[in-house]
Amino acid sequence: MPAILSGDGGSLVRRLDAISIDYLTGFSVGPVQVSDVGQGLIRYVWRVQVVGGNIQISRNTDDGSGWTIPTVLDTVPTDWIISELAFAFDQNGSPIVCFEVEGRVWLYWFDPRVGSRVFTDFAQGRTPRLLLDDPETTVDSDVLLVYVSDTNNRIEVRQQRDLYEIVLPTPVTGAFGLHVEKVAKATDNRLHVIYSRRNQVAGTYDLFTLESAPYPYRPHEYVSQVHALLLGGILRETTFLVDTVELVTQSYAEISSGVLSDPTIIKEFGEDSTQIHGVLLDGILSDIMITEQLLESDTQVHPLLLSGMLKQILIATEITENVSQAHAVILSGVLENV
Repeated sequence: MPAILSGDGGSLVRRLDAISIDYLTGFSVGPVQVSDVGQGLIRYVWRVQVVGGNIQISRNTDDGSGWTIPTVLDTVPTDWIISELAFAFDQNGSPIVCFEVEGRVWLYWFDPRVGSRVFTDFAQGRTPRLLLDDPETTVDSDVLLVYVSDTNNRIEVRQQRDLYEIVLPTPVTGAFGLHVEKVAKATDNRLHVIYSRRNQVAGTYDLFTLESAPYPYRPHEYVSQVHALLLGGILRETTFLVDTVELVTQSYAEISSGVLSDPTIIKEFGEDSTQIHGVLLDGILSDIMITEQLLESDTQVHPLLLSGMLKQILIATEITENVSQAHAVILSGVLENV
């Protein structure tokens, strides 16, 4: 078992050459009570610990001075030696707990196929972390399991909608000295995986961040611009705008060099929207759904391409009264299937 620093929950062995936390206490934001989402899923801070083989959960008190009396979720197998644990709440306010047990990644979760909570061994690996990626819009959210795979020598992700059975690889490879430290949703609307890598020679650790593509943006009234900017590379399968209300003026993607493919620029615009367009200075602009419906007083709907290929563009499915322009502009290149 890890060596514990007196009173601090620290360890000298979980991160060699370092004094670290013991990783045997998990924290997460959550609802007012377990399985009670009436006040949302980011109401209180919760913690999970394993004490005497019992998985105990407690909530921060209303005055923030301590923790409520723990309740027991379940009991872990008696032969388990737990190195690390983490947890998150699912869309129903039910806790999901992950464990590193002797080089294996285990999950304590509700399996809908059997209709009960189960312990499942998913992978050979370590430092598992959990995150409900969108606690404010749970209809499209997932609880993500992120860990270091010792089998495939990389950081991997599994998601709730796949019942955690499908492995989603990441580009972070080289498992020696690699640890997932934290998974979080940042203010830039991206998923951030913070991981450390040990420098064995120097006896130090370096921290890195793996970032996802932006999650769909959900603006509110009086938003003036919604856009993505890419100076070089690939921008694909991106939803720029799902649903907006009145007085939105612009929604567009801008790319200076590379490939812009398979984004849905917009699904529905309200009144007084003025411009919906994609801008590509050099490269390929393809498979673009510009809009499904334009309402009254919309003035322009167009992609702009200065050099390259513009293909398979659906400008608009339905245009109603007072729409003045729906067009594509290309200065040099190929225009096809538009």
